Amino acid sequence: MLKKKNEQGFTLLEVAMVLIVASLIVIATLSAQGVWDTAKSFRLERHVQEMRVAVALYENKIGSLPGDGDPNTPGDPDGEIDNGTNFWYEVLNEEDLVTSEQQANRHPFGGDVVLAFSDGATTASTNPFDLDINVFTYENIPVEWAETLDNAIDDGESNSGRVQTTDPGQANAIDDYNSAAGDLVDVWVRLD
Repeated sequence: MLKKKNEQGFTLLEVAMVLIVASLIVIATLSAQGVWDTAKSFRLERHVQEMRVAVALYENKIGSLPGDGDPNTPGDPDGEIDNGTNFWYEVLNEEDLVTSEQQANRHPFGGDVVLAFSDGATTASTNPFDLDINVFTYENIPVEWAETLDNAIDDGESNSGRVQTTDPGQANAIDDYNSAAGDLVDVWVRLD
């Protein structure tokens, strides 16, 4: 077939080069997202450890847990964190315990960190441990990073140990990380 002088188009080599460059850009973008998620996972693990240390330092310095009751209420402090809001306020106002509120009550994946006392006898529906304990709840963590956290600081099992995992807003621990209802889970960390 004869080619006309004014006919324009791309050669097979030019099309192949464009596809190769586009593929490299996609691969680089996906790799960068994996690195970003890994960094968030390390920050999450560090956050859990920092919160536990902040509570221990506060308790050693002040003599009670932050958020543990009202001094005007008989029987307080009693070892039960009655007011998670007071916890954040008290910890944040103690020098060198936590650097900022954003760092304290939000985790690296963007969800809330809730602190409360769970009475396992009367509120078993809100506590996967079924114990009377103070817990941090890290809400809406991607399930694969919840498993990574559990492996790093506990036993790696979603339904045992000091770290347990539930479907968001639920209280019963999931059987394993593959049985989560969706992509996000709540991670419960015992404070004791």
